[in-house]
Amino acid sequence: MIDTDPDTVGTRDELVKFLLALRTNLVSHPENWENSTLESFFEAMSAWINDEQGWSRDYPGREIWRYLAGAVAAASMYE
Repeated sequence: MIDTDPDTVGTRDELVKFLLALRTNLVSHPENWENSTLESFFEAMSAWINDEQGWSRDYPGREIWRYLAGAVAAASMYE
């Protein structure tokens, strides 16, 4: 089983596996998700990024933010 703990992600390949594991968990156990719709997920993600200042200090460069924004934008069109 793939781990759904974000602290286990240290590479691009691990991030891909992590995201797929989250998707599998959502499909298998939607009742465990507070934000199971795309709309509520994006709202919660935006709120968490805004509120969680300690986490962002671990990423002082802009590259992580640009990468995350690019990944989210690409996912809206990628097949």
